[in-house]
Amino acid sequence: MKKIVTDERVRQEENQVFAWVGRTMNILLPLSFLLKSVVLKWSFETYVFELVAMLLISAYLFYGYWKKGIDMERGPAWQGYLYLGVVIVGTTILMAWNNYQIYGQHYTGIWDGHFWVVVLIFFISMTCLVLLLLNIVSWVNSYRQKQVEKELEEEMEY
Repeated sequence: MKKIVTDERVRQEENQVFAWVGRTMNILLPLSFLLKSVVLKWSFETYVFELVAMLLISAYLFYGYWKKGIDMERGPAWQGYLYLGVVIVGTTILMAWNNYQIYGQHYTGIWDGHFWVVVLIFFISMTCLVLLLLNIVSWVNSYRQKQVEKELEEEMEY
């Protein structure tokens, strides 16, 4: 049997393919989850797989970045702000639409003040939740970066 040696470039290409598949799944799973839960109003059992898979992928990515000591906050800041803004505004719009579909008969119309107070509460709640999660991830990231720096300093001493 011959032992096949894999070139580093081949491994890098394979990793890029797997990263592309992972990014695609991170887009498709939430879309499927939102479509089944908000638009189609299917029961929880029909989209529980998407929810669990989405949470597991997110946890695995977070753990992988943390374990390897990779800085999770690298890259241009505007991309992060754009992503957070899209998540906050998109979720607020979906929740407002869903609220109006369910409780629309209680409002006098789309311009009802009570409806817009509910939308404002959704917006503030989502902003607080996203910023809380962002601060937790940022703290864990900075803690791990300090650990990696300490490990590198200890290696340099020996």
